[in-house]
Amino acid sequence: HSLEAYEAYMHAKAASHEAAYTADKYLRSQEWAEKAVALDPDFSWAWSILVEAHGAAVWVGYDATPERVDALRYALERTMSGNPESAEAQTALGEYEYRIEADYVAALAAYKKASAKQPGNARIMYRIASTERRIGQFDESIASFERALRLDPANSDTVSDYLLTLMFNAEYEKGVPLAEEAILRFPHDDILRSHLAFMYIHWTGDLSRARELLNGMSPSAGYEFVTLATRLPLFERDFDQALLTWDLPEVIRFSEYGTSPGGWRGRVLGEIHQLIGKHDQAKAILREFVSFQNTRKVLTPKGRALKAINVALAHALMGQTQEALAARLEATSIINSVSDLSLIHISEPT
Repeated sequence: HSLEAYEAYMHAKAASHEAAYTADKYLRSQEWAEKAVALDPDFSWAWSILVEAHGAAVWVGYDATPERVDALRYALERTMSGNPESAEAQTALGEYEYRIEADYVAALAAYKKASAKQPGNARIMYRIASTERRIGQFDESIASFERALRLDPANSDTVSDYLLTLMFNAEYEKGVPLAEEAILRFPHDDILRSHLAFMYIHWTGDLSRARELLNGMSPSAGYEFVTLATRLPLFERDFDQALLTWDLPEVIRFSEYGTSPGGWRGRVLGEIHQLIGKHDQAKAILREFVSFQNTRKVLTPKGRALKAINVALAHALMGQTQEALAARLEATSIINSVSDLSLIHISEPT
């Protein structure tokens, strides 16, 4: 590979390994990977990163168009065109099965084949751990995360997902000290701060420590900041602050449909208005939310399950019991139809 192509690839790799769950991270990774393959069209690892970037666009939701899926499939073909049994080809295949097909068993098999080719690759072990968690193999997932951390102790992305797995299993006594120690090593990692804040909320109810952690985060349009910033005021029963939070520019940017009450933010705003006694305004917001959701097309099973759950909650808030039950049964059917056992943790998207 040329020096310029390899340098672009390393930029793409560095961006994709950042501990963040934002469109910005993946768009930067995509931009650098596209530069790398433009300079060297046979650079299979760069094509593999493009598969990850395109898959993240669909998964995170900032671009779930058919054109994006086609771009992912093309990048996968280019990755596989050299040696389909190589570590990079099997890693790319795992990304496709995970992000697009929602076949997590097939994704895990591909990642394990990749790991057999490169057993010292911490990033592949990280993907194995994440996939094991998604299919409900939590003991195996924790062990794989710990192996990934032994291979690369300085990777805060792996640390944060390891802590998330402990949180899923309510292992707060183990997770909280690890998270407090990790924040000393990665003081600017907002994902770690968010995970630790939610551990305190769910374990001891320490809202003051959660607020301290949120105040130390940099406002961003990322999932972790938005989730904590919008939920914490509800736990604090500060509903006026909860409404103000939804007007923050970062929260508006993160919302998939911006300021439109038809986006998922509309369901939460409707709930807040119910809580503060503005019932007529709440119903108007919730009706618009349901109407919009009924016309919205979602590609992934996780997205469809979240959509159905939010519609169910909206109907429940409006006192429409039968409609709420029907939407919840739809969500249950979606969850039961896939191997994604982590969907059992879904309650709200924010």
